[in-house]
Amino acid sequence: MRQLVLLLIVIAILGCSDDETPVTPQSAEVIADTTPPSVVSTFPSDGDTNVSVSCCISCTFSEPVNPSMIARWSFYLDADVAGTFSCSNCTAFFKSFYNLAYDRTYIATMAWCVTDTAGNELGTDYSWSFTTNRPPEVIDCFPADGAVEVPQDVVISATFSGLTSLSALTQLCIL
Repeated sequence: MRQLVLLLIVIAILGCSDDETPVTPQSAEVIADTTPPSVVSTFPSDGDTNVSVSCCISCTFSEPVNPSMIARWSFYLDADVAGTFSCSNCTAFFKSFYNLAYDRTYIATMAWCVTDTAGNELGTDYSWSFTTNRPPEVIDCFPADGAVEVPQDVVISATFSGLTSLSALTQLCIL
């Protein structure tokens, strides 16, 4: 009797089979990445104005890019601006060694040869433009320009337009 029950269980299990070969990791099809990266955003954005002359320029892609492809020959400004290049996952960065010029329109470009981690090229150059802010101007000062007989112990002051921090004032004084 026990053998009959065992035989019925085996038949029931075999009867439930759908005769399809199970998918194993060895038989799973590997799909190669053939999709090129695309630019999804930039900083500054195309057409931005009043951009800080000390900004970091960045370009974000639709997928991770090969960091070794982000260099002076692949990520550049139309002016000869020296700086550092870096890449973090999907975003490439450029930081100038010095402030950009005031009140100037720059064209930034990512070259066609930038690749994703699978080796797919961007395919065409991607360019965008932005304009930096105007230089700050002295809008008030004490003592007034041309003042005479000013005491030696007076506190001299100046108020500038467009400066929002002490570091900005320091940069202006260095220029």
